[in-house]
This record gives sequence, C-alpha cells and structure tokens, in this order.
Amino acid sequence: MTVDGRLLAFVAADGVVNLVSAKDGSHKARLPLSGGASIAAVNFDPVGRLLCAGTRGGRLFLWDLDSTDTPRTLGTENGAIGAIRFSPDSTRIAVGGPNGVTLWTLDGDNQRIDEYDGNGVKALAFTPDGRQLAVGGPDDSEIRLLDPMSGSSLAIFDTVDL
Repeated sequence: MTVDGRLLAFVAADGVVNLVSAKDGSHKARLPLSGGASIAAVNFDPVGRLLCAGTRGGRLFLWDLDSTDTPRTLGTENGAIGAIRFSPDSTRIAVGGPNGVTLWTLDGDNQRIDEYDGNGVKALAFTPDGRQLAVGGPDDSEIRLLDPMSGSSLAIFDTVDL
C-alpha cells in the first residue's frame, strides 16, 4: 500500500501486479511483464510514485506510476526475490534474495551488503532516517540490523529466545 493509503498493489494468481484504490477497491491498473514473468515481491516508494517488483526468476523491475507503461528493468538477482523495500528518501532499493541483500540505485547500480547461505531473505525494513536496515531471514531465527551504506552488521537479534 502506498504511504498515503491511496493505492494497494497485489500479485494475482497469474503472477501479474494489479493496482486498486484502497478507498473503494476500484481497479486502477494491471501491470503485466513481457514473457509472462511471475512476480514474487512488490513495494511502493514512500511517495507512491514508483513501484518496484521482483520475480521468482530474480529479475527486478521499476514502474513509474504516472505512466504504467512498460517497466524499466533494473537488473537481475541470483534467484527468486523474497523481499523489496525502498529507502525513506526513495533513492535506494533493498532487495532480499536467496543469497542475501543487495542495495540498488534507481539507475541500476548495485552492491551486495549482506550474504546468506540458506533460504534467503523474507523481510526488510529501513529506519525512518534510512541509516539502518532490518533483515529478516533466512530461517526466522534471527533479525540482522545493518548499516545499508557499508553493509556492516550493527546488531543481531536471536528471535528464538524472544
């Protein structure tokens, strides 16, 4: 859902992103991808102007919602994308895949900031100032708190003992 509560994005059974009004449920747009790529994760930027989507095949797409035409391809991850989160200033996109977290710019530049051996990242959240990134996964036993600029670990919380 957009931060202002205006739009809701969901992935239909056919793997296509749909946009609906969060106010009345009216259908606003259908955002298919060429080649029938199946969407696994979506996230709006904080302004509600951009929508990023990741596929089960690891491709990352960006729509400008002022024009829901063909999305721009940002790049490819190594495997299914499990989580996407825009930074609070909308300049970076954290993407969780099977092998860790990659930080992308809107220009398609990227930097791996955290590595995992296992099932991949399931959840991502930036602090409001964008200086920390919480990473959930891969096996639900811990939450990592990272510096998104350097990738350095700030804290690891063991969720088993909580």
